[in-house]
Amino acid sequence: MPPLRSGIVLAGGRSTRFGADKLAASLDGVPLVRRAVDALATVTDGVIVVLPPGVERDDLPRDVTVTHDLQEGEGPLAGLHTGLLAAVRTDQVVVAGGDMPELQPSVDPPRATCDRGNCCSAPFPEHCHN
Repeated sequence: MPPLRSGIVLAGGRSTRFGADKLAASLDGVPLVRRAVDALATVTDGVIVVLPPGVERDDLPRDVTVTHDLQEGEGPLAGLHTGLLAAVRTDQVVVAGGDMPELQPSVDPPRATCDRGNCCSAPFPEHCHN
C-alpha cells in the first residue's frame, strides 16, 4: 500500500503589508489560497488548510479539511504544528503557503529507508546505523 500523503496549506497570516485579504486576491480569476490548495491536491491524497482562530473561508473546495491555529499571530511554525496535528494519520506531508500562486509541486519518493527499526535519511547519512 502506498504511503498516505497530505498537503498542508498555511493560511493563517493577517495580510497586514498587503492591506487586504491577500489569500482572497485572485490571479486569472482564482483566489490565491485556492490555487495553492488545487496545486497540492495534485500530489496528495487530501489537503488541510490552517486558518486563524475564528476565520472561515467560502473560497475553499468542500473536500478540504479546515483547522484553526490555537492562537492568532504565532507565525508559520505554529501553523505547521496545527496542520501536522490534523495530519496525524498521514505518512508524509507537503507544506505550502496559501500565497504561492505559481506553486508547481512535484514530490520525489521518500529518501529514507528503514530496516529493523534503523532508519537512514539520504540527506543525513551520518545518522545511518549499520
